[in-house]
Amino acid sequence: IAIPASKGDGTAQLQEDGLKALREELQRMAHIVFSGRPGDREYWCGKGTDSKEAIIEKYNGLKPCLHGSDAHDLEHVGNPDLDRYCWIRGDLKFETLRQICFEPERRVYIGKEIPSDGYPSHTIEKVSVKNADWLN
Repeated sequence: IAIPASKGDGTAQLQEDGLKALREELQRMAHIVFSGRPGDREYWCGKGTDSKEAIIEKYNGLKPCLHGSDAHDLEHVGNPDLDRYCWIRGDLKFETLRQICFEPERRVYIGKEIPSDGYPSHTIEKVSVKNADWLN
């Protein structure tokens, strides 16, 4: 389960007292948070106002933050605002998405440049897909 964190259409807009319980329940059920904001990533990795232990207890675990380009036209496809590209460390398999839920800080990074881990073999530099009906 993934939830958006934005103030416009995500859980952040559920701030009123009557909606706080709903927001927290949605966040508890989620495995992934859609957000490109550095502050959200820090929070859900347990480096913000709440500790790792508090996040785990309150929300059933740390959460990876994923971000897309949110493109509304062709010019913005693959060009996210503020160069907030989403880098996921892992094989090109569904299992990698499961793994980011267990290791969000180590496996997901949002930023302009590929994070350096000292192992070039751990970085996917390019993905090319041809004749894939599911991308149309």
